[in-house]
Amino acid sequence: MRESGEPKPAHSGEDAPIEDLLGRVVGDARDLAEAELALVKAKAVSEVTPYRTPMVLFVLAALFFTAAITTFCITLALWLGELVGPLGGGLIATGIALLIAGILALTARGKIARLR
Repeated sequence: MRESGEPKPAHSGEDAPIEDLLGRVVGDARDLAEAELALVKAKAVSEVTPYRTPMVLFVLAALFFTAAITTFCITLALWLGELVGPLGGGLIATGIALLIAGILALTARGKIARLR
């Protein structure tokens, strides 16, 4: 018996019909494509794995940054609430946060437009 890695014989005593040859070609092409895909997957996993822990830490940092910004906006609203009333303080703090978000979004859009 042949091992799975050995090539199939070209023919068995007499010339093989063209259908058998084409079938082998298609089968071999499929095997090659599957092997190439497995190689690409293995390379991708080996390249990405070292970045897993730093990316998790970066996501955690982003979550804590979001919490800090939220706390800052609430504190700003409370402080402004003492000066101009609770509703005014909340509206001013929200307006400041929206202004900052708008500036960042427009800056990002401009940088993306320059990439194209």
